[in-house]
Amino acid sequence: HLGLCFRTDDEISHNSFPVKVWEYIGLGIPSIITPLSEAGEFVALNDCGIQFSHNSLEDIYDLILKLSSNHSIYYNRLVKNCLSIRLNYRRNELAKDCVKKIFSKM
Repeated sequence: HLGLCFRTDDEISHNSFPVKVWEYIGLGIPSIITPLSEAGEFVALNDCGIQFSHNSLEDIYDLILKLSSNHSIYYNRLVKNCLSIRLNYRRNELAKDCVKKIFSKM
């Protein structure tokens, strides 16, 4: 019930948005992401996950234990936020938005 996205601490990881993070959001599952990255910024901004620097394993471990020991208000808020944004990022919604932007430039 918690998505994990652990990547290496390199430029590609910092500038990536792994598909599995989109899948977690689509399923309404909050994510823990490391290292700090584009995907991590997105989940943090939308309050549907948490990102950590690559050297924060102790903090990640503590958070996993906290979230798994009981479905806290914090966990439930993350789930609610995943569920509230997921429909905006379906392929058909993104395609509609793209078409609108293209036609607005014509």
